[in-house]
Amino acid sequence: MYKSICFGLLLALLGVSLSDAPAVAQDNYSPVGIQLQAKNMHLWHGYKVTNSALASVAVDYTTRNGRFTIGLWNGQSFDADYTEFDYYLSYDFGRGIGLSVWDINNFSDYPNANIFNYNRSTTSHFIEATLSYQATPSLGFKWGTIVLGRDTYTNPAGKIRNAFSNYAEADYRFFHHETINVHLFVGGAFSFVQKAHFYGSKPGIVNLGFKISNIFQVLEYDLPVAATAMWNPEQQYGAMQLSVNIF
Repeated sequence: MYKSICFGLLLALLGVSLSDAPAVAQDNYSPVGIQLQAKNMHLWHGYKVTNSALASVAVDYTTRNGRFTIGLWNGQSFDADYTEFDYYLSYDFGRGIGLSVWDINNFSDYPNANIFNYNRSTTSHFIEATLSYQATPSLGFKWGTIVLGRDTYTNPAGKIRNAFSNYAEADYRFFHHETINVHLFVGGAFSFVQKAHFYGSKPGIVNLGFKISNIFQVLEYDLPVAATAMWNPEQQYGAMQLSVNIF
């Protein structure tokens, strides 16, 4: 079931992307990208995924029109306590609307994880589909739903079922000057199936904070740096992440 859904979605998005002619000629088009990032910790949707310092590598392919991207993401903490290996694809529909699908495989707590195991009762994977909308250059929204994987609950009949947890976020850039940007964001989580969800025990705000980004000149090299301060009212904790995009 999982394979047929993901394969069908991949073919549909790839077909749409290949059928679109590029709006602007791209003489410097480079289909393959490689990114390296270092962080003091890893935050995601209000989660402190790991408190350990880490490095992440992403490799992706983008079509000539720039709309369709498919790639791999790997994060590894320096103390080896955290390991994650993800697959992702995204499509830009234009007018600020985008869709992304991530197969997130954080198997840090699954020492015997089988990367090809998608049984929801034993898998280390979960699949999130996210619809995003950039209403203005300063205001953006996104809605992500975990559609498959280890986001589960046990129903009254004793059967393990998917909870289909949702995460919705609004992001507002309230300050911009040259290379400096300051964003405020708020994110909430809930499930239509039951009270508890992937992010907490009840519906509510799980991610509240701000992000400051800047580009520093190191010799003749541009070094993008971002600091994110986050509070999670549901989990009752806070954290601050510093990230550096090396290339």
